[in-house]
Amino acid sequence: PGRVSVFEEILQTNAGDVEIAGISMDPLENLEELQVYMDSQGYNWHVVKAEPAFFKSYNILVRSTKIAVNSNGEIIWRKGYGITSSQEWQEVFQRLTF
Repeated sequence: PGRVSVFEEILQTNAGDVEIAGISMDPLENLEELQVYMDSQGYNWHVVKAEPAFFKSYNILVRSTKIAVNSNGEIIWRKGYGITSSQEWQEVFQRLTF
C-alpha cells in the first residue's frame, strides 16, 4: 500500500480521537477547488487556509511540513518532506490519543 493508504488506515483506527487538517499555504488557491480535489482522492480530512501568522507561529517554513499538535496546542512531532513510515505514524497517533 502507498503511504496515504497507511496513513488513512491509522486514521480510521483512531477515528474520533484525532482531527486532521490539510492547510494551504498558497494565497491564490481556491478552498472549494481544494476540497473537491481532496474528496476526489478519498481524503477524509479538513482542508483550510491559514494566514501567514499561523505558519510563523508554528514555524512552518516549507510546504509538506507535517506537525502533530496535542489538545493543549503544543507541537509534539514535526517532520518535513519525505515519507513517514507506518510505525512512525502509529507512534504519533499513540502520543496524540493518550
